[in-house]
Amino acid sequence: QKACRAQLRAPEHPFPTASDDHCETAPEAYAHIAPILKLIARELGKELKDLRIYDPYFCDGAVVRNLGKLGFSNVYNKCEDFYEMERDPPLHDVIVTNPPYSSDHVERLTRFVARNGKPSLLLMPNYVYAKSFFPEKKFVYIVPRKRYVYWTPKGLRPKNKLQNHASSLGVRTSPFVSFWYVTRNCLTKATQDGFCSTL
Repeated sequence: QKACRAQLRAPEHPFPTASDDHCETAPEAYAHIAPILKLIARELGKELKDLRIYDPYFCDGAVVRNLGKLGFSNVYNKCEDFYEMERDPPLHDVIVTNPPYSSDHVERLTRFVARNGKPSLLLMPNYVYAKSFFPEKKFVYIVPRKRYVYWTPKGLRPKNKLQNHASSLGVRTSPFVSFWYVTRNCLTKATQDGFCSTL
């Protein structure tokens, strides 16, 4: 992780990346799934701070800060190649991630989630559910009323691809309509039926 944080303005990643994939999730998106994470913690008999959350894709580490502000302080998101360790991932209770959308990252993540069997909340574009590889019956969806925006950390995208909306979070971008894909094992049967009835 030190390698990624060594340059504050331009973290370095010791694995291949695409500049368009450098998008940190906005804090409000995490707030929308906090009730489900609380439900998972309660069903496991854990306090929020003890719920082990795994985000396998590292951008600049904002997920640790943003979930920490919501009471979830046990978040594993380190600057390492997920694909080199997916057969032996860190101990976790739930996956929460916004994967890279380029190449075959989403498909590879979907396969990992199926093998892994843990509750998973995946923030992905709206077109994913129509892909042939996606097992749509194993998921429910949390769709925001307002389109999510993302934040590119400073120095991680060429200037000719930057928009003019910047803040302390980085540079704002919203390339796709996206929402949370939630595996059904995140929810009790009663809660699950409630979600399905509102879709």
